[in-house]
Order: sequence, then structure tokens, then C-alpha cells
Amino acid sequence: VSDAPAVHRNDAAKVGALAEERAHKDLGCASAKAGRPVRSVRMSDWGEPLFTEYRTWVEGCGKHVTYVIACHDDDECQFSETLGLYPY
Repeated sequence: VSDAPAVHRNDAAKVGALAEERAHKDLGCASAKAGRPVRSVRMSDWGEPLFTEYRTWVEGCGKHVTYVIACHDDDECQFSETLGLYPY
């Protein structure tokens, strides 16, 4: 499921902005702000990078959500998981 614009897999700032944009809709909160994305590179069994994964926490309007965003080389980043929408 991706309506995400192209974001380079090493661009954490753009990944954070992508998460904020989605949270504005999911949380119904225009003031939602993302924390710094946590980046990890998933490697294949033979040591080649498969994709970069970001876990991004977004909060606003008394709610928070955590997104998992996967980015492949020369491809768009996609939301692979929403870990939960929670009120405070």
C-alpha cells in the first residue's frame, strides 16, 4: 500500500515527513510531529542490502502512532506496517 512519493532510502528527514503526512490523516491531527526515524538495513544471507527499514514515532492531539517504512534502492518507500494508534 503506497501513495508515498519517491524517497531515497538514506533520507531519514524525508521519511519523517512522509510519516507526519500520513499521521495527519490517521490521527486526524494537522499538528502531528514525527520523532527522529530509527534506521536499520536488512541484509540478505550473502551480505547484500535488501532494503532499509525505518521505525518512526509520530504524536499529536493526545495520540501517537508508530509506522514501519521500508525503502528499496531505486524504488519508492512504502508503509509496511502501522504498529498502533493510541490515545495518551
